[in-house]
Amino acid sequence: MIEALYVVEMRSRRVIEGEFFELETSGISVIIPHYNHGDVIRRQLNAIRRQTLEADEIIVVDDFSPADKLAEVIEAASEIPTARVVRKEKNDGAARACNVGLAESRGAYVCFLACDDEILPDLFRTAVHFLDTHRKASFVFFDPAVINPHNGEIRTFPLFLSDIPTFIDATEMERVLSKNFFTFSTNTIIFRRSRLDGGMPANLGSFADNFLDFRLALTTGAVYVPKVMGYFYEYPDSYSSKKTLNATVVRKLTNSFLETLEDNETADLYARFRNVGVLPEHSLRAILWLLTTPRGRRYITSRLILRNLTRSAWRIARPLAPHGIRQLMRRVSARRV
Repeated sequence: MIEALYVVEMRSRRVIEGEFFELETSGISVIIPHYNHGDVIRRQLNAIRRQTLEADEIIVVDDFSPADKLAEVIEAASEIPTARVVRKEKNDGAARACNVGLAESRGAYVCFLACDDEILPDLFRTAVHFLDTHRKASFVFFDPAVINPHNGEIRTFPLFLSDIPTFIDATEMERVLSKNFFTFSTNTIIFRRSRLDGGMPANLGSFADNFLDFRLALTTGAVYVPKVMGYFYEYPDSYSSKKTLNATVVRKLTNSFLETLEDNETADLYARFRNVGVLPEHSLRAILWLLTTPRGRRYITSRLILRNLTRSAWRIARPLAPHGIRQLMRRVSARRV
């Protein structure tokens, strides 16, 4: 059941309670969760307008921002005929905002974009092509890249899984991730809508999109394209950056993750997650948290312990390593498909 919403009518800029748009489309639905980023969302909206394959609809879901920020996003969205703003009645997180947008959308393909990031012009066309080519794939993913918003410096992080676009089925994906763990960059993923039943597990907060990515990758597979198709803007004081440093928040998230995984319908998914070693955070403190509960101790493997220890050590050494050395290490350690 969809919670009560406000739908913002673009032309008159009125706010109408309880009205929903009925659209019929087999194309691309873009969903952008928004909270207090009205000053930067225009960059992402302009990037969507530059796509070589046009999106059928753009749904900005406002997570109950203050009136001035809401006004900014309404003004920005009003410049695009296919865009609309849906406002939630309370602030309860990006994952729930994404699920609201998913319920409102009609496209055969769906992407969840961050309002403060930026996609590149061929993202939609490339992803739809490979989803049409590989009908078993749940989504298409690309190499991640980060941009410094202050000086424009771009750093790319190739996954080195393949030299050409490749469909990786669930079994091979499990082998790849168990040897060469990485997280998917949801900010450039295009999903097949038919695989998104239930949307994101909203109780997992900032890890909800990652859980969805891993669940689909490890059950139905995905297409990897060795190319950068968008930039993550790295703000040191961002909400997500602060959350990763908050031990209380991350520990609670880890417990919720294990509960959600155990409640999943298939035991096979739990086994795959455990074999791969999926966790909201890979660190020494995460292992210590797992050791304190029976549920956590059941999830621990020797691979997970080793990965968390090496990740903790790398987190200390990483600032001292040039970016080129980091790329070389990734290339050497990558498991090719």
